[in-house]
Amino acid sequence: MKYVIIPILTLMLTPIIALAAFPSGQWVVEYYPDNAKTTAKGPDKICIVADGTWHTTTGSTSPDALGFWAIKGNNLHFQGNERFSVLGSSSGEIVLTNSTLMTGYWQAWHEGSLGGMWRTKWSFNKVVCDPA
Repeated sequence: MKYVIIPILTLMLTPIIALAAFPSGQWVVEYYPDNAKTTAKGPDKICIVADGTWHTTTGSTSPDALGFWAIKGNNLHFQGNERFSVLGSSSGEIVLTNSTLMTGYWQAWHEGSLGGMWRTKWSFNKVVCDPA
């Protein structure tokens, strides 16, 4: 019976351990155009909270952006909302390279049209986030 319980407990705890190891805190995000419609923007300061939420902080180019994130292996999946002249939505798939660097794709759309697609570079900034 011990041989069955230990592997099951290990499988049950693996996602929790991976989530706990993720470096929550403030990240500086740089955006690079991924198509002809898109221009470079940023940087943004994004606070990743251990409870599975994220939001931009003071001084970001995407004010009032917030949402949630989930992790699977080294891939982080982001979804959320942004506010410019109109309310928009955003999503991204970001790969955790190491504890201080992530890269991946980010897209935004506003009122049914594509707002942009970017390649992104995320650099860990600090553990305690600036105010939203």
